[in-house]
Amino acid sequence: MAADPMVQRRRLRTELRTIRVAAGLRQADVAGEMDWSPSKIIRIETGQTAISTSDLLALLAYYGVTDRGRVQALVELARSSRASSFYDGYIEAMPPTFRTYLAFEEAASVLRLYDPTFLPGLVQTERYAKVVLRDVIGCDADMVDQRWEVREHRQEQLHQRPDGPPAMIMVVDEAAVRRWIGGPAVMIEQLLQLGKMAELEHVHLRVLPFTAGAHAWLNTSVSLLEFDDPSLDDMVFVDDMDSEVQSGGDDDTVPGYLAAFDHLVQQTMPAEDGLSLIADELRRLRRA
Repeated sequence: MAADPMVQRRRLRTELRTIRVAAGLRQADVAGEMDWSPSKIIRIETGQTAISTSDLLALLAYYGVTDRGRVQALVELARSSRASSFYDGYIEAMPPTFRTYLAFEEAASVLRLYDPTFLPGLVQTERYAKVVLRDVIGCDADMVDQRWEVREHRQEQLHQRPDGPPAMIMVVDEAAVRRWIGGPAVMIEQLLQLGKMAELEHVHLRVLPFTAGAHAWLNTSVSLLEFDDPSLDDMVFVDDMDSEVQSGGDDDTVPGYLAAFDHLVQQTMPAEDGLSLIADELRRLRRA
C-alpha cells in the first residue's frame, strides 16, 4: 500500500530541511541562489506545496547531494508526493482537517482513540455508521454514502498494510456501549463487531465506566497518531463542540494529550470487565 501523497510530502520536506541545515545554509541563502521567492522555499519545507522534479534536482545539486541512489530516492519521493489519493474524490465530503487526519492515519504505527459518545469509526458497522451520519451529523443520503465509503476504505486499508496493522488502543465510553444507535438490531450487530475486533492481537479495547465521572474530555473526541518513521512527527487530532484542532511537531501539545490519554486509560475497567459489560449489553439487546 503506497503512502498518501500528503504523507510523502511531509517525509520529503523533512529530508530537504535536514539536508539544508547539514549544509549550513539558511532559507534566505537558498532563495537567493535558486532565484526563488523566500516564500517558495518556506512552502516546500513546510509541506504546503509539492516540488517539481527539475526544481528538486537543481536544489540537490546546490546542496551538494551527489549520491545517485539518494538523489533517485528523493526524486521518487517527490513524484509520489504529487500522486493522486483515494480521498481526492471525497474532498466535498470531509473538512480539511479530517482529510489530513486520514492521510496520516494510514501511516501510523500506533493509534490511540477516544470518543465520549460513539464507537470509533474504524470499528463501526455500515448500519451503525449510516445512522450516525444521517441522524446525528445531518448528512443527506448522497453524503451518507460517500462518507461511509471513506470509512469502509479506512477499515480495509488498516488491515491490509504490508507491514501489518497498527496497534490500536481504543477507550470506549460506557455511554457508547449502552446507547441504542439505530435500535437493538443495529446495536447487536455493532457490539458483536466490537467484540470481534477486541479479540485481535493488535487491538486493545478498554471501557470507561460511568463511575469515572466528569473528566476533561467529556465533550471531546481525540485521536493520537504515533509513527515509527523518524521523518514524521507524532500528531493529535481533537474534535470538540467548538472546533477541530490538529497539532504535531516540536511543541508540547502531543505529549500533553498523550499523558491525558494515559490518565484516562487508568480510569477504565480492566479489559475483561469491559468485555463482560459488552456481553451484558448484548443480552439486554437480545431480550429487547
